[in-house]
Amino acid sequence: TNLSTAILPACTEKIGYHAFGNCKNLTDISCYAITPPIADERAFEGIAENAVIRVLSSSIPLYAEDAVWKDFTILPLTEDVRTLEVNLPVGSESTYK
Repeated sequence: TNLSTAILPACTEKIGYHAFGNCKNLTDISCYAITPPIADERAFEGIAENAVIRVLSSSIPLYAEDAVWKDFTILPLTEDVRTLEVNLPVGSESTYK
């Protein structure tokens, strides 16, 4: 496969068996999940040996302690990550304009 970069959204909870297996060109994974997703021990089998994972700075210790993620070089996300909170009106016929 030619997959070299993977972006995992904040809602990622689980990564199954061989999900990225034999993606030999996969070198960069950005994961926006605060808590490390539960990853099968063989989820990343066969990816590039120099693969790195980028996570939120505050989450680095959590990933470093995880049985699967600790085997990666863990770097902070360099993108400016922001949160947008929108409060919509309450009611069954409410719309947001």
